[in-house]
Amino acid sequence: MADEPQRPRAPTPPPPGTDAAGDDRGIGDFVRRAGSAFFDVARSSKDDVLRAATGEIRGWLDHLDLDKELMKALSKMTVEITAQVRFKPNEEGQAAIDTAKTDVKVKHDTKPE
Repeated sequence: MADEPQRPRAPTPPPPGTDAAGDDRGIGDFVRRAGSAFFDVARSSKDDVLRAATGEIRGWLDHLDLDKELMKALSKMTVEITAQVRFKPNEEGQAAIDTAKTDVKVKHDTKPE
């Protein structure tokens, strides 16, 4: 057996968790790179959604006639305010508020226009 020529050995495969060059790039590196790519896509998608929403809201606000809309809303309401204030003289002889009662009622008109 000593006279037999030595056969070249097949190269040994890299240990699990390393690439062919022997760098330690296992599943953790893959997960890190995939997670980074996922978050980049998510961040880009979020920015696109916000940009579209901002444009829609800006267009709606540009065409909104706020004073007319408020006037329409207020014209359908009745605001009733009742106030009672009682004054008594204090030690210096000046009038001071003894009691104050307020009552505010907001009624929505139900009659059709």
